Order: sequence, then structure tokens, then C-alpha cells
Amino acid sequence: MKTRTYMRVARFGAASAALALLAGCGAARPAEKKTDTPAAVAASQAAGPVVASFDCAKASTALEKLICSDAALAKADRDLAAAYAAALKQTPAEWRDRLRDTQRGWLASAAAACKADASSCAEYFESRTQALGDTLSAKGGREFVTLTTYHATRDPDLAGPEDDPALWETARLQISRPDAEERRWNAMVAAGLDRIMDPPPVYGGEGFVDLASVAPGFIGARLHRVHVRGPGGESHQIISVPWSLKLGRALTPADVFVDPAAAKETVARLAFEQYRKDGDADSSVTLETFRTLTAYDRYWNYEAAGLSLAFDDDNEFGGAHRALTLGTTIPWADLAPYLRKDLPFDLKALRDIG
Repeated sequence: MKTRTYMRVARFGAASAALALLAGCGAARPAEKKTDTPAAVAASQAAGPVVASFDCAKASTALEKLICSDAALAKADRDLAAAYAAALKQTPAEWRDRLRDTQRGWLASAAAACKADASSCAEYFESRTQALGDTLSAKGGREFVTLTTYHATRDPDLAGPEDDPALWETARLQISRPDAEERRWNAMVAAGLDRIMDPPPVYGGEGFVDLASVAPGFIGARLHRVHVRGPGGESHQIISVPWSLKLGRALTPADVFVDPAAAKETVARLAFEQYRKDGDADSSVTLETFRTLTAYDRYWNYEAAGLSLAFDDDNEFGGAHRALTLGTTIPWADLAPYLRKDLPFDLKALRDIG
């Protein structure tokens, strides 16, 4: 059985966001130069004074004082300052205010998360530094910008274990220089992630989008919700969105199959047959299992090799919670007799980018 891994960040514990970059978030201070070498860090530890991206002599908040109390954390702060400055410079002008907003939001969530643990704070810094480095990316012939919003709450109903705040983040992948059709795709992603992350994860989590495939006028995307259920585990919900740029909406079985009413039964049967051909099928998985799963076409991905179905662990199906991981692909050749002649995308041009 073929399965896929969609996680893009480490599992959340009590917290997963990082402390915010102070420069550019309403408390800008000049960054020091050439202070991030191992020798410089060692020297600062030995000498006592710590060099951060701001003047530690003027540290006033708990965050600033914690940074200035630890050389490794101060180095992480300098790395973060450099990553933020680079991201701000490279990001197209129309997105820069939003990038600044996400940085301010991160500062607020990190202030709740960091507390007095310098080593954990350094991890938070590194997580945000990595995210800033991924602000711009090229996928499927387009340039994308990723804007991540951060949230923290101490609401008793949402508090995490050991009295830590519940922290969660939402990473919105957006086409950086969109035309009118692509703006509708951007709006769909933003609204879709808002819906999938409502209600907020109880113990923290994340929402994000990745791309499965592209063709002229087509983008196959997947929306993810990772929900930490407590110290013992997490759930991962995936919703596929096969988006037609021309139509300005997600494709339905009626757009792809000659007989949309019979399409789900056809897909269930072919998927089950392919699943058994894969060679390591679970005997407890039956045709009825696939009928239940394929009833949700939001788990269908149109990919170069065929119609791919991915059912990840701990998803909700029909109101019943079941732990199940399945993945299989029905070749386009097997589907050919059931497909419309006027497909809204070019099968020959379809290529995977996930």
C-alpha cells in the first residue's frame, strides 16, 4: 500500500511558533554586524554581554530580557532578523504589509509561548526563521508567497497541557503576482484554510496548503488541518481542491465523468481493484470501505499517473471517527471509458509537483 506524508513541520507540543523578530514589528532597532560566528557566540558567553539584533542595554520586555540572557538565543534572534529583512526585501510590494502583519502576530503568540525557557525559545526562533526563508517559492511555473499567521490563547477551554497556551498557525500559499483568474484561486485558499481551521485546534496545530499537480488553467491543491489532540496524538484532515482557473471553481465529478451519478461507485470499484494490485492490501479493507471513502470526492487528486485517492490517518468520515490510512492511484487508462471528451484540463499536460 502506498501512503504519502504531508506534514511540513514537526509535531506541536505545548507550543510550535517562534518568538517574533523585534525589528520591523514596531520595535525596530539596528542589527549588529558579524556577531553570529561560533567564535563570537563563545566570546559573548565568556565575556558576559550578549549581542542580540537590538541593544540589550535597552531591553525592557520579558522577551527582550530573555533574549539578552542567553548567547545562543541571541544568535537565533540575529539569524531571525536577517531572515526577516531578506524576506521583506524579496517579497513583492503588494504583499509586504501582510508579511509585516504576520510578523506582529507572531510576536504576540510568541510572547505567550516563550516564558523563561531560552532553549525552547531558540527552537521557536529557528522555526520562524525557516518559515521566512520559505516565503517565496516557485512551483509549477508560478511564483508563490507563503504568509503564516500565528495564534495563541489562554482560554481555559483551549489551553494546552501543563498550563501552556494553545498555539496554532495557518500558512496561506498565494500566487505572488496573480491575474484575475489566479486571484480567485488565492481567495479560495484563504477562505478554505479559514474554514478548515474553525474551530481552532484545542491543543494547537496548523493549517496549510500544498500543490499536487498543475496543467494549463488547472491547479490541484490540498488543504490540510493538523490538530493536536493532547499529549498522545494528533489528527490530520486533508481536503483536495482540483481548481479550474477558467471556471473559477473546484471541479466536480460532473466536470470529469460522463455519468457523474455513477462516478463514485466506479471510482470505488476501480480504486479497490488497484489497491489489491498494489500487493500489500489489508484484508480488512473491503469494497464497502472504498465506497464509504470515495463518497467524499474532496479526497480525489487529479495527478499525472491517474486519479489519486489519499485517506490519511485519523480523518473524520461521515461523522464517525476512524483511524485509517489508504493511498492508491487509478491509472487514467482504466478510467478512459468513463471520462468526458471535453475535460476541463489537458491530461497529457498534467504534471505532479507535490
